[in-house]
Amino acid sequence: MIEMIKYYIHGVSTAWKCVDNFFELMLFRQGLKKECVVKTKTLGEFHLKENPVKVSMINLILNFQSKVLNNNYVEEEIPIFKEFINSLNENNEYVVLNGVKFEYNSEILVLFEYFSDMGNAPFENIKNKIILDIGANIADTSLLFAKEGCEVYSYEPVPPTYEIALKNISLNPEFGDNIHLFNKAVSDKEGTIEIKFSSGSSLSSSIYSEDGESFEVECISLDKIISNLKEVGKKPNLLHMDCEGSEFDIIPISDLTIFEEVVIEHHQKMAGKDHRIILDVLEKEGFEIKSKISWDDSNFEDIGIIHAVNKNK
Repeated sequence: MIEMIKYYIHGVSTAWKCVDNFFELMLFRQGLKKECVVKTKTLGEFHLKENPVKVSMINLILNFQSKVLNNNYVEEEIPIFKEFINSLNENNEYVVLNGVKFEYNSEILVLFEYFSDMGNAPFENIKNKIILDIGANIADTSLLFAKEGCEVYSYEPVPPTYEIALKNISLNPEFGDNIHLFNKAVSDKEGTIEIKFSSGSSLSSSIYSEDGESFEVECISLDKIISNLKEVGKKPNLLHMDCEGSEFDIIPISDLTIFEEVVIEHHQKMAGKDHRIILDVLEKEGFEIKSKISWDDSNFEDIGIIHAVNKNK
């Protein structure tokens, strides 16, 4: 209860600092107005109407404006942000993020992460690389990688999310052909594994979740994926992993030395395992930890992104 009160106070304080029509925005947020022109301090105006992700849109606008006011942003992000918000407002069949189209559905909330501190996978050299994307979700990162000329091998275990990922890839034929999407879980074993799925959740699927619909899905090890690629003459350069706790099962039993860089989102709080397990493995395999990134309002020890570069590549 106390945490909820703190979160609400933080939201109100952020709104007061970031917009010129605070009271009108609060009435709209509470459903007392059907639409609102959000007048931000420096980003211009956004005409919002009632929609299923209204509150999340308001929070996104406020948080991004706060980043700009605090000079915690990259100039190139602003037109991308405006394009994204405007495409959400249009309420068409798809939204646009950095030139990539995504089907408009309950799972688009994952796209909001792009504008958080953890939103952009911080690879140093990405152009025309071969990437393994473990935990592809709706193919958001896979498509953004493919847009940069990468060949992406993506793994998404949950059937409903996998189907959305397929649709998103089909919406972007100009670079969607660079993505090889598999309806499998990556794990520490071969066979099948049970995974829970909650539609619309920011943490939509995990073997550590106790809530949601259960799916029995086929699984494959990371070493097996690498072996299969080597057999067809492919050598993956980069590893992107966001698999809601399974990283603690995968990383300790995998050989990562083939990769030039890795970006791994750890979920210590969810999995109940120490994130230093992953840091120790990376350092033993010759990686230098370049950055440790946390969510805007979270502790890195609970959830965070680890970016490491292979010192031998």
